Amino acid sequence: MKIDEPHKISQLEGICHAIKNAFIFTFKLDADGTFSVPYISEGCESVYNLKKEVILNDVSIIMDMVHPEDKEGYLKAIEESAKTLKRFMWTGRTIVNNKIKWGVVQSYPSLQEDNSIIWHGISQDITPTKEKEIEAEKKLEDSLKEKTILLKEIHHRVKNNLQIISSLLNIELRKSNNPEVKSVLSSSRERIEAITYIHQKLYDHTDLSNIDIKEYLKEIAQNLLLSSGKLDLIEFDIESKIDNLNADVAINLGLISAELITNSIKHGYTTNSSNFKIELNLTTEKESICYKYCDNGPGLPSTYNLNNPSNFGFKLIQSLIKKLKGEIIQKKQPKGFQLIITFKK
Repeated sequence: MKIDEPHKISQLEGICHAIKNAFIFTFKLDADGTFSVPYISEGCESVYNLKKEVILNDVSIIMDMVHPEDKEGYLKAIEESAKTLKRFMWTGRTIVNNKIKWGVVQSYPSLQEDNSIIWHGISQDITPTKEKEIEAEKKLEDSLKEKTILLKEIHHRVKNNLQIISSLLNIELRKSNNPEVKSVLSSSRERIEAITYIHQKLYDHTDLSNIDIKEYLKEIAQNLLLSSGKLDLIEFDIESKIDNLNADVAINLGLISAELITNSIKHGYTTNSSNFKIELNLTTEKESICYKYCDNGPGLPSTYNLNNPSNFGFKLIQSLIKKLKGEIIQKKQPKGFQLIITFKK
């Protein structure tokens, strides 16, 4: 049995009545650019507070209700749908009786014999849902602001505590006359200062899930070389096939790098060194990240086992590698120091 057009409209209107604050419509764009609404259902009254006869007589009333900030997007969406004959989909605001309402409109265009385009569609008032979304977003934004303030406070306290520790170590360093004790205290203070700098550089990043690891490690190296007075004497080169890493990985690699660079400055470089160079390389190998550090100094004794270190510096490095769930690959080389670490991405 053939279903006539009035029966189809009646069915659609029945569906719209089941949907709260919705109406169906036919929207027409003539070849000369004129807009009109040949048909609109009774539901428009609950959405726009206008009788359907008013809209049928002058569609510009609806156009004028679109929020000024959303109007350009609304007209562009119509233009794109007319050009491509693809579905028109728009979510935006209208101003009804000086109140903002949110609506979602969907319609499907068809080209007519007279080159006009007709859209058959449905419009629904989604103001209550949208207002809840906006309220939830505001609560989330307020929560993020609170967490940012808290993070700043934590950062301030950590920074102060590290400075206090550094000052206490410096006081003990001045008091002691024992060369061994002075050496330990000096090394400890340098490590605290390195941690302070690493913490500060990490805090400077707004997105802790995406740290530019190359720039981060480069800044740490330059700071250590500058503070040791070796910036112009030691060449530092870093290459990375990895763009960004999260904060947990970045801070561990930062601490490892700081310890290794400090070791190279103290034990690798000498006044007789010429063209002394530190190289750092980050690459990916299948499911792993490979961190390679080397310098062209005298290196370690051939019998030294990096997996079972005897000095505190390398024990610290080993504990940081365990945090990364990584492993050391020790390769013998004729000259210089080399450390390779691999860990899962």
